[in-house]
Amino acid sequence: MSGILCIDNDITEHKKTEELDKLKSETINAFTFSKITFLIFFIVVLAIKYFFRIHIYKEVYFLILGWLAYCQLAQYIFKKGRISLKIIKKTWFINYVICLLFTTGIFYYIGSILWIGAIFFVFIILYASLLSTPREGLIIALIAFTCYNSIIFLQYLGLIPYKEFFKLTPYLYKDSQYVITTVLAVGLVFFLIFITGKNFAQRLKQKNAELAYAKEELEEWSGKLEEEVRLQTLELKKVNKDLKQDATKRKQAEREIKRGYKKLQKSMESTINIMGKIVETRDPYTAGHQQRVSKLATSIAREMKLSRDKIEGVRITALVHDVGKISIPAEILTKPGKLNEMEFNLIKNHPKIGYNILMKTDFPWPIEEIVLQHHERIDGSGYPKGLKGDEILMEARILGVADVVEAMSSHRPYRPALGIDKALEEISQNKGILYDPKAADACLKLFREKGFKFE
Repeated sequence: MSGILCIDNDITEHKKTEELDKLKSETINAFTFSKITFLIFFIVVLAIKYFFRIHIYKEVYFLILGWLAYCQLAQYIFKKGRISLKIIKKTWFINYVICLLFTTGIFYYIGSILWIGAIFFVFIILYASLLSTPREGLIIALIAFTCYNSIIFLQYLGLIPYKEFFKLTPYLYKDSQYVITTVLAVGLVFFLIFITGKNFAQRLKQKNAELAYAKEELEEWSGKLEEEVRLQTLELKKVNKDLKQDATKRKQAEREIKRGYKKLQKSMESTINIMGKIVETRDPYTAGHQQRVSKLATSIAREMKLSRDKIEGVRITALVHDVGKISIPAEILTKPGKLNEMEFNLIKNHPKIGYNILMKTDFPWPIEEIVLQHHERIDGSGYPKGLKGDEILMEARILGVADVVEAMSSHRPYRPALGIDKALEEISQNKGILYDPKAADACLKLFREKGFKFE
């Protein structure tokens, strides 16, 4: 009993150590990012002064340099010092408070511009709402509102001098109605920023949980397939041994081998279909996409007279070619508008993720390599590796043509279906440039001469 308790304690301590190392690394990286940001800010301030001849109070330089020094010192302490897990969890809250103090000073010395100045505080409130607990985020929002109001009201009451940065601003502090309206409006903005950030953080946490569950489910099915393969392998070994011992059992053993092979094929087919269904449940707009791509890719492979084994490999791979999209948030997959650069980069990462998932399974075809390469293009303009020509597997080149034709001819959340004629025009115009000439010719022949249609 005591041995079990010792093992449990060791596991708990190991988890705490891992969590501490992770938090320290994230904090050190955050301070590094802050230093880079403030150095850029410092350069911008100097540029404004010397190129635009705008007067900058020397206190602004001291505040920026002080902020840089604080980030450098904090980073050094985290790298060299022994920080407990409890302390490091409170570091972010303390850091936000210190940042608010520096921000308040800068806000004052650039003229306390009522609306523009609020932007300095908004970013800190947003980060606090995303990364801190609801209670700490709310406290930070209240401290920011207090610091902002303190400068505004002290200048309105004439208790501190106005630091002139824009010559037309001072008269605003003489209008009590404008000052009070602005303060209340800014307070509402601060609160809305906090609520919005916290809601986004909760949604992101929920989506991560869904992704983790889907990943566990996929790993579970992969494990079942591996176990099924292992059991079938043991069974086949036993049958072979029986064949050597007794020739009369040969026919029976052959039937067992065929049954085992069919059972193995059935298990593999079921696992492939489950992988495809998991992806489609996260992206309902492309439901059936993988099955239609598989049908077209298989027909192209037959038209090109590839071997039966390669044709089957193309069919199976096409059924799971988008499995990597399981890691992409559903909001991006179903976004009706144009993707921004960060969102498109996430989409472009799905072949690599699919490769990482499929490489854990043992298929008789290079499925993981085909999935990795199905967005590569003949001229090297594809992704993720920018492969060219014969560097790309023929199966991947076939899958690339089928994927483009199906995607263009189907409805997507960001556009209506373009139609099969537009898709075939794309393949025809870019044959030999983006798409393999043989695969492109086979595809065009299927549609234009042999009447191929998607179901």
